[in-house]
Amino acid sequence: MRPSPPKSQPGVLSPQQGSPEIKSPDYRPDPRRAVYVSGEIGPQLVSRLTPQILILCADSRAPITVYIDSPGGVIQSADQILSLLRSTDQDRSAPCRIITVATGFAGSAAADFLAAGDYAIAFPGSLIHFHGARTFREEITLEGASGVAKGLKESNNRRALALVKSAIQKFLFRYFSLRPSFGTFLRDHPDLRSNQDAFLNMVEAKLTPMGQRVFTKALARRKRYQSVFDYVSKSKPFISALKSRERVGTRAKVHAEMLRAMVNFELASNRNDPDWSFTETGLSQVADDFVLVQEYIGHHQDIDGICDPWRDFLGPDDQEKITEELLPLRMFFGALCYALQEEENPMTALDAFWLGLIDEVIDEDLPTERTVIEQRPL
Repeated sequence: MRPSPPKSQPGVLSPQQGSPEIKSPDYRPDPRRAVYVSGEIGPQLVSRLTPQILILCADSRAPITVYIDSPGGVIQSADQILSLLRSTDQDRSAPCRIITVATGFAGSAAADFLAAGDYAIAFPGSLIHFHGARTFREEITLEGASGVAKGLKESNNRRALALVKSAIQKFLFRYFSLRPSFGTFLRDHPDLRSNQDAFLNMVEAKLTPMGQRVFTKALARRKRYQSVFDYVSKSKPFISALKSRERVGTRAKVHAEMLRAMVNFELASNRNDPDWSFTETGLSQVADDFVLVQEYIGHHQDIDGICDPWRDFLGPDDQEKITEELLPLRMFFGALCYALQEEENPMTALDAFWLGLIDEVIDEDLPTERTVIEQRPL
């Protein structure tokens, strides 16, 4: 669990000048209480690390460091290791805080593992590589191919949702650390209209071409969220079904009206394309639209819990508007996490930092939660 942001001057999230630095074990890797995820993640690694993790958890509830240099591997094995690290005991003690550290390469399941840390760090020069789920089969039938495609898509969706849950507060810390400079940035860029616009433009300018590639995909996905939902939400049959969703058997009715509106949306969007049809790409796009709207609804459902850690940090006026301020960021970050689970998305450690996927890059002068915590007034 991430500590709440420290109470300080409203709107300013930075180290307090002149305060003594006190090193906090919650933010400092410790090779003496550590395990090493190296090589391929799979059952053999689980077998090797299980006794080490159990001993560390039984010894104390102090933070455990996980050093990572791995191309990834079996998602279920990575989840099993993470579950062991976060296990409680017979006294229901709080789980150990997990500090993850990329020392060289964190790819695939290892990249997700890195981002899942309570505090995630990367050494300079580390490469972090997210991509969609994969499968390797020598023989497959037509019927089997359909099932495999469905399974891969569901796996990507689960991983994206897990990434949102584990890293959204990292991303919001990035936002609040830059927030004091938004006013000046907006004055210098009169074409931008909001704090969110200022933040996303500032982040994009800090990314390498690799980071910008996935950033652009996330922007496009967010735009698609809004377009599809705006169209669906104006459908009177959908609104009627949504209002009666508490009644027995109306969930399927809501979904049916959503799908009907999405079919109409696709027809309207492609009316000038004579070659477009549902047979070629339309049907699969409707299915993707359905997932997008479900994601969009999910953004609204968890926004209060996401906002809560930041309420005390803001002044009274801003506290009343925090949901309105952070919802667009939650939408963008959700779009980013889904984009990361599609195609190949390698990035530098600094890219991962500015995209809110890790907390700190060693030997870089960056705004981090550690510096704020360690230098706050006694």
